[in-house]
Amino acid sequence: MKWERAPLGIIILPFIIGFIISCISGYFDPTTVSIQLVTLIILSLTLYFFPIKVENYNQLVAGSVVSVIIGIFPTLIFFPWCIIVWMFWFSQNLYVWNYNMPPFRIGVWIGMGASSGVFFGAFFSWYLLSNFYAYFD
Repeated sequence: MKWERAPLGIIILPFIIGFIISCISGYFDPTTVSIQLVTLIILSLTLYFFPIKVENYNQLVAGSVVSVIIGIFPTLIFFPWCIIVWMFWFSQNLYVWNYNMPPFRIGVWIGMGASSGVFFGAFFSWYLLSNFYAYFD
């Protein structure tokens, strides 16, 4: 799958979804990663309704699920993993859309975007939202 210009929906939408999921779950319990992981895996199944024609939707969903698991699960053991995931997703944004990639690779790109959104949302909810709500208590 190749695009003439960067598809902003594929770049921004997974990031925003991961960010919102992380902010909502971080508001209720900021220490859990399992809620975000399970929610993103379930939402990965919605890629079967991906509006762009793909050769194999099973590979697209499999790539997304694998990258969400590889993107989020290791942070339970090795916290700086989130930096590696973000850098990988950022580098993917620079060149994946420019080449003809298989659906699994596009799914990995989408899943890493959602994982990056989870990390930024966790940072936002932990440092900014918790201080905001503490100010008004």
